[in-house]
Amino acid sequence: MTAGLTRGDARDDLARVERIVRDAARLMTQADRAHLGTRLKTSRRDMVTAYDRAVQDRLVAALAADFPGVGFLCEEGGELSQRDGVRFVIDPIDGTANFVHGTGVSAVSVGLVDGADPVLGVVYEPFSDECYAAAAGHGATRNGVALPQVEDVQLADALVCVGSSPYFPDLYQRTMDLLARRAREFNDIRRDGSAACDCCYVADGRYGLFFEMSLAPWDFAAGALVARECGAWVGTMEGAPLTYADRVSVLAGAPRAAEAFLKGEGH
Repeated sequence: MTAGLTRGDARDDLARVERIVRDAARLMTQADRAHLGTRLKTSRRDMVTAYDRAVQDRLVAALAADFPGVGFLCEEGGELSQRDGVRFVIDPIDGTANFVHGTGVSAVSVGLVDGADPVLGVVYEPFSDECYAAAAGHGATRNGVALPQVEDVQLADALVCVGSSPYFPDLYQRTMDLLARRAREFNDIRRDGSAACDCCYVADGRYGLFFEMSLAPWDFAAGALVARECGAWVGTMEGAPLTYADRVSVLAGAPRAAEAFLKGEGH
């Protein structure tokens, strides 16, 4: 943990962030589903609700009070846009389309990043009451129980979760082409619609691999740390380290599965 960043040690800080995330997520479970205030952002596939902003506002207020001097990079923007230094990287509802349609798999995701280094991560899916949390160098937990290291499965045995980059038509098509070309290398394919959850499901052993061609830092800052703390390989689909200021591709998985995926031609 960066010296002087907070008042406690990493695990104490993580517990405080988790409490704040759980409190904010109650807005999702108490939502008036007949009046979500849904509107479109960049396309019909890119939705935001009044609850996205309400959750974000509650998170920012509580985190700013508990961690004074730390910056913010949030999906719903506003005046908050710190892309370097020590900052909370927040997706108030990752999986907004799932939230709107009532399918589950939508989570509050809060990562703490120091420059290019992830420090803390909390991903809470309130509808299943699963909270994943990690502090760099201290492992990861689900609902307070330590997660083991991921099973190092081969790609042929991996249940692969894919994000389809639905906001970007060209990347959507490239994803479909990749699956048509390489799906026989996998055990099978799934699509959940929340990158934060998908990274945590890699950590939890439900998936052997997850990838998506374009994600914003708030989509993966917390979940990628959870996966890494469980021994998953985490980086870009080009094999590079993740960065936390702009959009990148993301690959997370069991080391052998990730290595085999990266070696595949034309991915």
